[in-house]
Amino acid sequence: MIKALWTEKEIQTLKKGIEKGLAFTEIKETYFPLRSNTAIENKIPDMLTIAELTKYREHVLANKIAKVPPVKVNKETLKKMENKQFITGPWTEEEIDMLVKGKQEGLSSREVQSLYLNHRTVDSVSCKMSKVEVTDRAPSAKDKYMENSLVKFKQKQAEKLEEKWELFLAAMKECMAKVKDVPCLVGKYNKDEKKSKEVPVLMLTDLHIGEKHEGEGEEYNKEIFQNRMAYLTSKVLSISKNILSKAYYMPELKIFMLGDMITGECIFPTQSFQIDLNLTQQIFQGAKIVSENINQLSKYFKKITVISVGGNHGRLGAFNDPKNSYDYFFYKAVEAALQNNRRVEFQIEENDFKQIIDIEGHQFMLFHGDGIKGGGNGTPLYGIIRAVSNWTSMYIEKYPKLKYFCLGHFHTAAQINWNLRKIILGGTFNSGGQFSSKEIKTASSISQWFFGVSKSRGITWSYELGLDKIKEIDSKQKFSDIVD
Repeated sequence: MIKALWTEKEIQTLKKGIEKGLAFTEIKETYFPLRSNTAIENKIPDMLTIAELTKYREHVLANKIAKVPPVKVNKETLKKMENKQFITGPWTEEEIDMLVKGKQEGLSSREVQSLYLNHRTVDSVSCKMSKVEVTDRAPSAKDKYMENSLVKFKQKQAEKLEEKWELFLAAMKECMAKVKDVPCLVGKYNKDEKKSKEVPVLMLTDLHIGEKHEGEGEEYNKEIFQNRMAYLTSKVLSISKNILSKAYYMPELKIFMLGDMITGECIFPTQSFQIDLNLTQQIFQGAKIVSENINQLSKYFKKITVISVGGNHGRLGAFNDPKNSYDYFFYKAVEAALQNNRRVEFQIEENDFKQIIDIEGHQFMLFHGDGIKGGGNGTPLYGIIRAVSNWTSMYIEKYPKLKYFCLGHFHTAAQINWNLRKIILGGTFNSGGQFSSKEIKTASSISQWFFGVSKSRGITWSYELGLDKIKEIDSKQKFSDIVD
């Protein structure tokens, strides 16, 4: 910027701009791009008398007003404007239109007040502008940049996950070829059809295969999982043979697998320090143990039906297809291992978060439960009841006999009778660890439900089979690798 003395030629040019009624900024832009606004503003009063200066300012103001679209106001408003009074009453539609126009043009509240609404105070214009919504505002350059950046980020993340997914699929195909068939056990199942028929159900949920914890009362690892699985199988067989068979005819066993069968390896940042099996080992070594135990159960039951849904620990990531789940691969691995056992069949859900099935004329809804909120830490009982109420209303026409709701996720074994419905919350194999005791401050229920369903009464009996004291048992089963 030039700071030198004004020349005679510059003074004549400045007078020319004053005669035209140009403002300081307009004079600068038109005639003096190298002079500052302050220099021009200070020079003009030196050249004019008070009367000339007053006339000049009125002329500039008149030019500004002439360029502004007129605002339709009533006579009272005009009178107040003439007396230099600001309006504080309700806003007219014309004024709101001016606010919307200003927001669409990207003007500040002060600019809108100066150009369109100089009969309102700047504060009132600013307050009103914050409340006016502009739905058809053209996106700014910043908006477009942010939107494009977000799209590119999501695409990049999706490509990374897709690449990992393809690699994992290739590894899965290779490992599936190594899955050894579990030999079919042909034993004597109960045949006394004169007794009352019952369909026993074993709920298997939240096994968290591969998770590892240490500490008194919180210990959990792959060996403890295997021992608890074998113990659970022995208890189901013992109760069925020694107690239930005296009163009931039970040709078929239903097994509900409700998700989180494996624990994953990247669900939270420090999970890699809390596992003793990688993801592939969790799926195939865990599937081998579970399939061997199902095979043992098939010695006693003529038919076993495994019905499964996915959990949250099997998810692949926020940017991948939610239908892709490691729980699904676990179920398929168990199915592959038992493919030669004709007594066992599978109903594996691939697309939905739930399954609704019929047992002896009574309908059961199976789901994991991770989508239920509303209770803070611990078990959100209110959220569970609210979800059951909503689902009952949603599915009443298609599933009029829907009465039982079975879920896991919360590691809390409980049965709730509510409004002629029964909610069954499953326990877990996992001892909980520091997260359960320190963060949630709730002890896990180390147990699984075993109950029976009759045609006339629905659920008639139930056992909560505790597993927390089981660490070592006398069993020929050994935790063996099937993945080289």
